[in-house]
Amino acid sequence: MQQKYIHILIAPLLFLIILVSNSFAQNYFFKEYTEENGLPSGYVFDIAQDSVGRMWFATRNGIVSYDASRWNYFDNTKIFKNLNFVKLSVDQHGSVWAVNEANIKSLYYYKNEEWNEYKIPDDVSNVPFPINDFQICTQNKDTVIAVSGFNNNLLVYNKGIWNLHKVNKLQAKSIIYSLEIFETHILVFTSEGIFYYDRKTSQLISNYEKELNLDFIPYSIKINPKEKESLIALGKNKIVEIKNDSNKILVEGFDFPLDELQNRFYFLPEYSERIFFGNTKIMYEFEKNKNVLKVIDKEARQLKIGPISLFVDYENNLWIAGFRGLLKMLTPYIHTYKQSNGLFTNEVTSVLHRDGKYYFGHENGITIYNRVDYKHIKLIDNVESGKANRVLDMCLDENNNIWIAASDLGFGLLSENDKIEKWYKVNETEKVNYNSLIQIKGGALYASTIKSIYKFDGLNFNKLDIDVTGIRKLYSTVNNELVVGTLDNGIIIINNEDQISRIISSSSNLSNSIHSFWQDSLNTFVGTGEGLFTFDGDSLKKYKSNFVINRPIYFINKDNQNHYWFGTDNGVFVTVDKDLFHITPQNGLLGYETNRDAGFIDENGRMWIGTDKGLSSICFNLLKNYQKITPKILFLVKVGDEFKPVSNIIEKDHDSRTTEFYVSTTSFINESNNKIYYQLRGISDEFNPIAQKAGPYISFLNLSSGTYSLSVFAENPLNLRSEIVKVAEVNINAPFYNSWWFSLIIILIAVIFIYVTIRYFERKRYAEILEEEVDQRTFQLSASEKKYENLLNRIQDAVFVIQDSKMIFVNEAFYNITGFSKEEVIDKPFAKFIAPEDLPLVVERYEKRVRGELVPAEYEIKLLHRNGFTRIYVNMHVGIFKYEGKTRTIGTLKDVTAFKLSQEKIVKSEARLRALTNMLPDMMFELDENGILLDYHLPDNSPILVHPLKLVGKNIKEFLPRSLYRFGMSMTKKALDTGRIQLGEFFIVRDNKKRYFEARVVVSSERKALVIIREITDRKESEKQLIIAKDKAEQSDKLKSEFLAQVSHEIRTPINTILNFASLIKEECEDKVDPELRSSFSVIENGGRRLIRTIDLILNMSQIQTDAYQPNFKMINIDDDVLSSVYNELRSFAESKNLTLNYEIDEGIKIIEGDSYTLGQIFVNLIDNAIKYTQTGSITIKSYSDEKHIFTQVIDTGIGISKEFIPSLFTPFSQEETGYTRKFEGTGLGLALVKNYVALNKGEISVQSKKGEGTAFTLKFNKADHSSL
Repeated sequence: MQQKYIHILIAPLLFLIILVSNSFAQNYFFKEYTEENGLPSGYVFDIAQDSVGRMWFATRNGIVSYDASRWNYFDNTKIFKNLNFVKLSVDQHGSVWAVNEANIKSLYYYKNEEWNEYKIPDDVSNVPFPINDFQICTQNKDTVIAVSGFNNNLLVYNKGIWNLHKVNKLQAKSIIYSLEIFETHILVFTSEGIFYYDRKTSQLISNYEKELNLDFIPYSIKINPKEKESLIALGKNKIVEIKNDSNKILVEGFDFPLDELQNRFYFLPEYSERIFFGNTKIMYEFEKNKNVLKVIDKEARQLKIGPISLFVDYENNLWIAGFRGLLKMLTPYIHTYKQSNGLFTNEVTSVLHRDGKYYFGHENGITIYNRVDYKHIKLIDNVESGKANRVLDMCLDENNNIWIAASDLGFGLLSENDKIEKWYKVNETEKVNYNSLIQIKGGALYASTIKSIYKFDGLNFNKLDIDVTGIRKLYSTVNNELVVGTLDNGIIIINNEDQISRIISSSSNLSNSIHSFWQDSLNTFVGTGEGLFTFDGDSLKKYKSNFVINRPIYFINKDNQNHYWFGTDNGVFVTVDKDLFHITPQNGLLGYETNRDAGFIDENGRMWIGTDKGLSSICFNLLKNYQKITPKILFLVKVGDEFKPVSNIIEKDHDSRTTEFYVSTTSFINESNNKIYYQLRGISDEFNPIAQKAGPYISFLNLSSGTYSLSVFAENPLNLRSEIVKVAEVNINAPFYNSWWFSLIIILIAVIFIYVTIRYFERKRYAEILEEEVDQRTFQLSASEKKYENLLNRIQDAVFVIQDSKMIFVNEAFYNITGFSKEEVIDKPFAKFIAPEDLPLVVERYEKRVRGELVPAEYEIKLLHRNGFTRIYVNMHVGIFKYEGKTRTIGTLKDVTAFKLSQEKIVKSEARLRALTNMLPDMMFELDENGILLDYHLPDNSPILVHPLKLVGKNIKEFLPRSLYRFGMSMTKKALDTGRIQLGEFFIVRDNKKRYFEARVVVSSERKALVIIREITDRKESEKQLIIAKDKAEQSDKLKSEFLAQVSHEIRTPINTILNFASLIKEECEDKVDPELRSSFSVIENGGRRLIRTIDLILNMSQIQTDAYQPNFKMINIDDDVLSSVYNELRSFAESKNLTLNYEIDEGIKIIEGDSYTLGQIFVNLIDNAIKYTQTGSITIKSYSDEKHIFTQVIDTGIGISKEFIPSLFTPFSQEETGYTRKFEGTGLGLALVKNYVALNKGEISVQSKKGEGTAFTLKFNKADHSSL
């Protein structure tokens, strides 16, 4: 019985790998494929994978293959009678077979990169046959095909014969669910039970479920991939394991809501210790290790496709086909968890395990998972602004309590009942950061802030008297010593006797920034900001033994398989033997940056890693198994317009030397990161990557004749490489003219031709020998002449040769200097090129030289330029020699024009400078740094008695008074040291009279100074007279102000008397006089008050100008003490003119240190003016402030001030309108007083105005110092 079902031939199940369980709700990686990617239809029925790893999909609109590089859609209606394919299967040779929905007359198989039709005999295919399952199996050259239909038909190909069977003959409503081919039989699962098809007898036996001791009718039975001796059966509401004639229920209590066809089921008995099963209505996931059954939410985005079938590829990616598309779930060696799965927040800062529960730290919270439910602990309800409550560290003490270090919050105690019992604070004068805790094995509980280390005594945390600052995290050594990782001071180790040792790096500051520490019996690792370090005595050194990590390392851990894990800012590195395996978001990790207390190993060997994007758990056992799954490669060669399978040897003619290959790696972990490397031996022994822009194509153009060998290998995103595969040898045949027989014919023809030629040339040889020697000698002479001519043309100076007074040779430099061409020079008299003023001299010396007389060989002349007027200065060097009996003159010409012109400029410049110097009225002396007189300049009226010519070269201390010498040397030294001009004054006494001088010292050259002296005696006398005149004017102005003050005081007394008596007369007589006379009293009163105000202004101005006013400074609230009273005083005045007086203040205390009287006068004058010059509208007083100043504005809607008058606005007695035609009365003193009073109170005043629209005065005062309030 056991032999009937222990073998299975379904290819996909052979690739499943035993996965380690995960006890935490996980989030799988899904990728969705739709018609936009390349599917011909979103309705996908079935999935298969061929021997080279290509994925095949049967859809409503045809079949499509996908090799991770391109989608290949097959819609050949000449072969396919119907494109609605529903089932795929792969035989033992890796060929894909397909059937469509309504046609059982043919099967289709893909071989040699093309589809072929296999016709089923008419005697068994005439029956209508809507298909629901199809399988094929080839074993020992014996092929078995089974096809089942919705109408209870079963079509079997066995032993070379097709047989049609009717299943459930007595039940018209019965249906077939699925079928399964085993080594000796086929099982057909129906609604009436299991039918057993014996492959030996071709007999169909019913009620086979009783043989399996099943008390239910299963939908499907499959071999257990983990244990081939057992079967797994799926029923309507249970899953049972069948082993050794005994059954074990794995899970029960579920149900299937039937779909419209009632028989579409999928069943995957093993995937990552889980069983997946369901239909289009529902999908279940059963975790065998935890005995947990889950319904995967149909509303989740990745499952909206309505699953129809499941398939596991050779890399253990799970593919899910449905009526709305296709999904791929990556191999779950990494599981990921986010807030959507139950975490408090996405970022996980710390991880811990206690009594089967997982604890995850976050910002202001903790997640607790007990394998069933999630619980959240919020650290504090209302987080203060600027405070952080991040869980930076967690540790388990010896009493099974969890301790928490939470940023600004403190150290927390989480008891066994998962409640925070207490928060502990430390006594620090400044803000601290609670960052780490550690329980030393067999010892004390230690904690740290950024500044100090503490030891817990059972009640409180007591500060240790240890000088340590900049603490990041606490660790322990294998000897249970306390290790302190610092921000920038390396490692500090505190032993059991509280002795301190420091271990630092001399590399850089980053290498002393400690993020992590690990020590075991084999290794000591230190993670720093510069990478991985280790101990070297009392210092840190870069770890380079087996591998190197050159980036910040935030945590280090070691799993139960002795793999070290290093969390960095770019994923995680894991040691594998002596290499590193890199895990990033590219191959499943949630985030790039890991956190420093967020890495631990659970009891199942999974590494849990907290990142900034969520939590990941990694099964490295599975990852190691995954490393054994190398990517497969598909390679084709282009034949005509199509790509075909590659034969071992490819022959190419010489006229078709272009060869194109299609190469793709069928790895589906992350298709965009697959790589292909190729080598074409015969061109290069190096493997080169296929350029990304070239896609999966390799083209070799115009190869030379010969033999080439193409080899490739693939690399997937996990950096796993396939074996090197030799694709093919390419032979490029040589052209016919490179063949041996063609070469032989050419040789024979050549021999005959050479023989005839030799006979011909031997006859001419002797006649031509003499001619050849002559030609050779002529050629040598010509070559020698050319050689020397080229040599002369490379010389920068001009070279010439004269014979019989004519130029017979010049080099290129002569043409360049003079501008003449060769035709204009050769055979022309040399005199043509000499400047007229120098020609007699040159001719004379030329004739003497020809006669043999002694003349200078070198002298300077001027040549004429081709333009006829430009002179070219040259230095000429000449000599003579004999050639063929004639005397020749040879010479060189060196162009010195630029030098001569610069010399002339210098001479002219010196003359101009000398003339300017002689015009200066100042005396000038040049001194060196030691005081030696080097040069001088004196004007005609110089007061110097002794001529300086006698003093040049002497030290100035020899002829200057000591005080004047010290003064001069001090200024000279400062000028030379600073490089800046030094200015000073001195005097000398001559004829009992002082003569004053001004001295300026400037640097003239290196360590030399120019002293410029000017007599300023007349200017000094003028300045003295100006000071005397200024004092007299100020005294006169003061007397004037005192006089005005006295007169104003004398006038004020009688005016007050007149006003008082006028008021008494008005009270007594107002009702007794005529109405015409009553207005006289108001005229008297207003005129008197106007006169008193004028007197007050004059008195105040005189006090300011004579400095007679003594302010009384004190703390004044500008709103309460000044503006309020002024507002109340003048409000009636404004109302009398039908004007609105507004007072607007903002909140806040506006206190200045000022003088109460002058402040009041400022605002009385400004507001009184505003009312006086405003006919309609309003006056607004605004008061506001900022951090340092108080601002007050007086804004009116009056007549305004012209732009031209504003600069004179604050000048005493100034008014825009003057004379008898002015509309408004006034003295012009008010605003002048305001300006002075504002300055007295250390304020500022500004004005903005527009004629006819109004005026705004803005005053700014300094706020009083708070310390003085």
